Amino acid sequence: MKNFSALILIVVLLAGCAAINRAFNAAAPNQVVNGVEIPGTHTPTPLTKDVADAIPYGSYALSFILLGVNFYQKVQSNKLSKGLSATIQAIEVASKEPAIKDAIAQLKVELSTAHQIADVQPLINRLMKKLGFPADIKPLA
Repeated sequence: MKNFSALILIVVLLAGCAAINRAFNAAAPNQVVNGVEIPGTHTPTPLTKDVADAIPYGSYALSFILLGVNFYQKVQSNKLSKGLSATIQAIEVASKEPAIKDAIAQLKVELSTAHQIADVQPLINRLMKKLGFPADIKPLA
């Protein structure tokens, strides 16, 4: 019986967190540039701003919440960028080894295809440019 209660609690907790996240993104969505959502740029919608202004100290509370959420998302985004940068650099270093040069070239093509399918190619291209690597590998399609 305890296991069932714990399972119900976990399901309710996950559903509640998902609902809060969805509601927050509707009230203060991230900015979108060229179809890409930029993490850590939540801005309140006009309706949300009006409601916050109508509540005493609501605008301060909204600003504080947005500051916290944006900071958290920026930290998460930086972790992702650093991890991807390290992976890109490791692949480039490994591609200089003559014994595995052909395998790394094939890996780059497969990764490029996977990145396009996952719609993260703009992020990868931006990181490649930032690191000084050419982002000219095209998928086989």
